[in-house]
Amino acid sequence: MNYKYISSTSIKKIQKTKSIEYFDRLELLSLILRLNILYSIQKAGSGHLGSSLSAVDIFLCCSEFLKNKTGNFFSSKGHDAPALYNVMTLNQKIDFKKIHLLRKINGLPGHPEVRTKNILFNTGSLGMGISKANGLSYMNYFLKENEKNIVIVGDGELQEGQNWEALMFLQNKKNISPLIIVDQNKIQSDTWVNKVKDYSSLKNKVRSFKINFKEINGHIKKEIYKSIKNHFKKNQGATVILANTIKGSGFSAFESTNFKKNMDFYPYHSGSLSSDLYEKSSVEMVKKIVNFCKKKKITVPHIEIYETKQIKKTNDKMFSLVKVYSEELLTFVKKNKKAIALDADLAKDAGSLEVMQKLPKQFIEFGIAEQDMVSFGSGIAAKNFLPIFHSFSCFLSTRAQEQIFNFCSENRKGIFIGALSGLTPSAPGHSHQMIRDVPLIGSMPNLFMLELFSRKMIKKFFIYQKK
Repeated sequence: MNYKYISSTSIKKIQKTKSIEYFDRLELLSLILRLNILYSIQKAGSGHLGSSLSAVDIFLCCSEFLKNKTGNFFSSKGHDAPALYNVMTLNQKIDFKKIHLLRKINGLPGHPEVRTKNILFNTGSLGMGISKANGLSYMNYFLKENEKNIVIVGDGELQEGQNWEALMFLQNKKNISPLIIVDQNKIQSDTWVNKVKDYSSLKNKVRSFKINFKEINGHIKKEIYKSIKNHFKKNQGATVILANTIKGSGFSAFESTNFKKNMDFYPYHSGSLSSDLYEKSSVEMVKKIVNFCKKKKITVPHIEIYETKQIKKTNDKMFSLVKVYSEELLTFVKKNKKAIALDADLAKDAGSLEVMQKLPKQFIEFGIAEQDMVSFGSGIAAKNFLPIFHSFSCFLSTRAQEQIFNFCSENRKGIFIGALSGLTPSAPGHSHQMIRDVPLIGSMPNLFMLELFSRKMIKKFFIYQKK
């Protein structure tokens, strides 16, 4: 398989060519970044493609605005790290060679970490970004500094309650002016945001906090750049910009607008592509780059090729624990009408997808809101139903710790599934790894803890629950 990308040398030539009109240059860079993002993820074998493509134009304009200014921009959600890293290479904030090492040792982590050069905050654990931008901006005011701080937030991420606590803080603080840009691609990890927790009118909600609000097209560079510039020009407190974007923007196979809205599952939130789909998509983007250059009379940048080595197939007996669990859960829920699967925006990765698709009446999606999910489950259990909670262990055992303690102290019956415990999820980075869950959950009253590490154990676990 041959992976295509455009080198830093070719990108620098485009940046230095004075005959290219400013926003034409940004448009061309945007196309190149999309090709390179696809390359980074495909070479890594994993990563978040859909949200990287929806956010890349926002990142590009933030980077351009701050190029010769003092300030910071960062993504609160962190899933869009491939886009963020590629944009940061444009101004040498990250060494271009690192994009070949996404999710690799001594490379770039799957979610941003402060150990990476010019990364200010750890992100990946969602909902913290607005608070961090508020803290930065407050210290700018306190120290009489003129920094310009921008945080990019996901629309699905707004389901996490801390965002609203942070917005409430801003309503009485007109002396600080963070810019909050919401990447509204309308899809969270697994499905459409309005199917999970509909915001109805984000504009009215934001304005109820006495915060400035503006809505724009998140892919039109001129509109994004102008909106950023106007916010810091006026300096009248915080502003929330709702940037309407398309998840998977730029590639016809991934663009969310090409999927039916009545579908339950969007397939390109994370993961690499099949060989055929990658080839088709990379060729599509190369054609867009060539056609744009010809139209604007710009020299077409050279396409670099990375040749992958053929990997020999092995006959080992490896299997997916999540897949086996998902199948056994479906069988169990089918036979137990009082079992209800609850999920925190991780149906595919935590194992409740089969139930979601085949037994929707026994499935409830809460989005990025583990605390709400666990306390809701207490109400289910009070009526002698069995809630089965699903999330990553790193989020379920920490974010909902108080709610789990409350659930257990009520002596309710429920099952907590903490997926990807331990150091196993190394590619996404340390925000998704968990080595504290055993002491945190092990201290809960009336709770029995078990590790399901084999197909046989998963089967026995559900047989025991039937009894």
